[in-house]
Amino acid sequence: MPIPNENATQFPEFYPPVWGFADYGRRGLRDVSYSKVIYVDGRTADTGNAVGDDDFTGFDPLHPKATIQSAVDAVTEAGTQIIVAPAAYTENVTIAAADPNYCAIIGAGAQNTGWYPSLAASDTDEPALTIKAEGWLIEGLLFNVPASSSAIQLWCSTTDTGAYKTTIRNCVFDGLYEGKYGVEFYGAPDRVVIEGCEFIEITQDDTTGFAIITTDTSFSNAYECKILDNIFWENENHVGSWNDDTSFIGSLFAGNVFHDGELIAATRILDLRSDAKQGLNIVTANIMCGDYSNTGGYWAAAGGAAGNWCGNFCEDDAEGEVGPDGISIAVPAA
Repeated sequence: MPIPNENATQFPEFYPPVWGFADYGRRGLRDVSYSKVIYVDGRTADTGNAVGDDDFTGFDPLHPKATIQSAVDAVTEAGTQIIVAPAAYTENVTIAAADPNYCAIIGAGAQNTGWYPSLAASDTDEPALTIKAEGWLIEGLLFNVPASSSAIQLWCSTTDTGAYKTTIRNCVFDGLYEGKYGVEFYGAPDRVVIEGCEFIEITQDDTTGFAIITTDTSFSNAYECKILDNIFWENENHVGSWNDDTSFIGSLFAGNVFHDGELIAATRILDLRSDAKQGLNIVTANIMCGDYSNTGGYWAAAGGAAGNWCGNFCEDDAEGEVGPDGISIAVPAA
């Protein structure tokens, strides 16, 4: 996205506070021996010269790296935070399984003004960001959703916990009327948190675009995840799976806004159907627009695995599963 900043200045010093340390001093993480901060600045100064350079270590805010991948490659210990300046980054970033766990990529811009770093895939057949390590935090970024892949792919396998415990917070996923997947759960990573994000205009010609999707779940389902306080609108599908029966299990969906679409009608709004693997999700305190039924795009797991869908604010109070006050009292039916 264009950055409203004609005269790029050097990256100001910013030291994130340390959770659990009451007196960490002005330098924040720099005062903790096991933590580091790596700076990234992809802007171009008014002289025409790049502000960042991947040959820099990035540890000094006056000498930042130019790309996010270079900063990820420079991470050597858990607790490292990568601070990204507002700029447009075009690259495919991979956090490998061998990379340290429990690190962060944090956008340094101001989300409430729309001035924050954006990430677009250089190869739109591959995810813009692939996460294979455990416990990373991704916060304050705008993702341009690739036309043929996912903005973020959370990856794990039968032998590796992969993206277990990932947190994605305060990010925007913009499909630009052609994106495929916002966040893709590939291999069912558990205990993922997606909070305070916005998913918009994700659509495909074959109606396979999803804001959040579970894909390869052949050995497990995404378990104990929390999908909280997000906004889903103008996507052809909000939350679901690629085969209708391998969605989330034992997870919490709360505080979300599920719009049924104006320019892009939503087909599957919240589809939590599951096969032999139990569902038992908790779905509460969400705003659910449109028809509160399977026809309207709302699905729970079958039978005794349906879970709890009580306490949602429903636009459709004509269904028997919705009380006269517009609050859901049961799972959506056919």
